[in-house]
Amino acid sequence: MIVEEKTIGNTIIKIDDSCVQTDIDTILKNLERIASQGLAKQAAEKKTG
Repeated sequence: MIVEEKTIGNTIIKIDDSCVQTDIDTILKNLERIASQGLAKQAAEKKTG
């Protein structure tokens, strides 16, 4: 059963209740960090290009 759906950038993450909550939190933090780095890189490329 899907408990929560999160969208980060173009990625939709479906979290089900069989997962361990701490793992979900870690994964989401990592994805948010990766997404924000990607956005910062895109912004830098737009400024220089």
